[in-house]
Amino acid sequence: MIIAPSRMASRKGVLIGSAVNPWSGSTTHDTFRSAAIRWAVIIWMIGCAVLLSGCLLISGEQTTIAQEGGTASIFTTFVSAEGSDEYRLPALPANTEVQAIVMVAVESGDLQIALLQPDGSVSFVLAARPGTQVTRSGPLRSDAQGQIRYRITARNARNGEIQMFLLP
Repeated sequence: MIIAPSRMASRKGVLIGSAVNPWSGSTTHDTFRSAAIRWAVIIWMIGCAVLLSGCLLISGEQTTIAQEGGTASIFTTFVSAEGSDEYRLPALPANTEVQAIVMVAVESGDLQIALLQPDGSVSFVLAARPGTQVTRSGPLRSDAQGQIRYRITARNARNGEIQMFLLP
């Protein structure tokens, strides 16, 4: 039997040069398109994960900041926290060296705070253990705008608090 080229091209809307899957009736073109869509969705999800990895989601957060002269105190409580983010807090006069006293507590999960120098280097890190309060102190310097920098990282943290005292 001889099939005319015009009839071959119109059979089930098959593109010329495409193969037909005998079980599903789909063409290689359809298979390629669905695979491309799957890969696009996977790449989009990875992109979202990368973008969200740099953020900290905190629920029930209450923060109090008190400043007097060359001292400052920061008190934060939260119900739950997940992720990581860096904070800049205008708390001191410019380029001021202080002694930072930090206390961290969390009921469950992991909570870590890293105090950063103006050049981005880590002054010290404090990690909370569930059910106990952890305290650490060390030197810290404000930047040219009087800001202090710190990074909070939380993994499944529940009912936590951070207290920070900055003393001359």
